[in-house]
Amino acid sequence: MTIRRSTLNKLAFSTLLVTLPLHAAFAQDAAVADRLKAALAAQGVDISWTGVTGDASSMVLQGVTFKPGAEKEAFKIGDIKLEGVSEANGGYEIETVSTSAFQHSENGVTLDLSPFIIHDMTVPADGATGPLGSMMMYESAELDNMTVKVGDKTAFSMDGLGIEITPPADGKAMEFSGTTEKFNADLTLVEDPKSKDVINALGYQNITGNLAMEGTWQPADGKMELSKYDISVDNAGTL
Repeated sequence: MTIRRSTLNKLAFSTLLVTLPLHAAFAQDAAVADRLKAALAAQGVDISWTGVTGDASSMVLQGVTFKPGAEKEAFKIGDIKLEGVSEANGGYEIETVSTSAFQHSENGVTLDLSPFIIHDMTVPADGATGPLGSMMMYESAELDNMTVKVGDKTAFSMDGLGIEITPPADGKAMEFSGTTEKFNADLTLVEDPKSKDVINALGYQNITGNLAMEGTWQPADGKMELSKYDISVDNAGTL
């Protein structure tokens, strides 16, 4: 069975976009929702939902779907919960944002994600200027588990993803870090002959380990630097 690159790219894209529909949770304020929808549409992402329940400080966005412009079908995200919502400087601050568990299958490849939880999210006011403009920021996020299956075999799994972000201030760059407690990859599913020969020669058909990364991003010029990107493989060292 061949793992198509386009399929994996789509699954990875869906992982990165899983939090985009959070913008629409402010549908109780039509002006904010319309602005955010327009901003996402300009990025080629179509957002929809079936309803919003709760009140101004705690709400659930129900039946969320999103569709990147290049895709024919929308991804079904499910419900998104926002807690501790308050107005701040014309925008919003949200203490906790949590998604539903997510699953997407295509061409025999299935992606499963546990709920993605975001802490201390800030949504800027309409008309905000500066390098960050209308960008949303958050201070930390966590994902308990991600699994990618090819047929009935687990090709890749990851546990304990944690992200920490220090928002930029006074012209300084944003600082970020990310760690995983554990990952597992089944390299027997790799079908490229040359890669397979190398894997077999090294004797690493299945690998486990962890990952740690740190870096900065300067919103003024878009420059990103990685000061650390360590992939530690059990019984093999750190790359």
